Amino acid sequence: GGSNGLGLSITKELLIRFPRLTVLNIDLDISPIKDERIKNYKCDLRDSAARNKIIDEVKRASGGKVHLIINNAGMRSNFQNAKKIQDQDLDSILAVNFFAPVKLMQGLIPLENGPNQCYVINIASTLAILSPAKVASYASSKAALTAFHKSYSFELENRKVSNIRTLLVVPGQLNTKLFGGFKPPRQF
Repeated sequence: GGSNGLGLSITKELLIRFPRLTVLNIDLDISPIKDERIKNYKCDLRDSAARNKIIDEVKRASGGKVHLIINNAGMRSNFQNAKKIQDQDLDSILAVNFFAPVKLMQGLIPLENGPNQCYVINIASTLAILSPAKVASYASSKAALTAFHKSYSFELENRKVSNIRTLLVVPGQLNTKLFGGFKPPRQF
């Protein structure tokens, strides 16, 4: 999810701060940044077979050494009443916002207490905690990611795993295309 919005901003910042970094961008869109350090993997994260294929490609391309995973891809449906959410919309949102990050972590994180260091950053949302009306599908997908992240982090801590670190980022509303047209019911 590094081609638009927050992901694009994160990619730009990483490229500025770390001149020897290679970014493997898994996204529906190709990154607009023209830099040889970006390797684009075009993938519809809603498609589990495509997701698994990309995970295998990334493992091969990186030699199994992925040092940073930023699960940032996200999608939402129209702002609508919970009763009107269509099965296909809910399936798609959960696939991108929850299942894809879980599968990417399962497929790319190195062996626990092995020689390779890995940092895992999951981008959730304040909407997972403070869920206003008409965003139930998005909010629930980010709540699921938040719960998974916390549980996995506690597992690592309990097993005293030292080579895998995690960070959960919970941003508020951003001025990105994802939330264009959304007016929150309250300002914080």
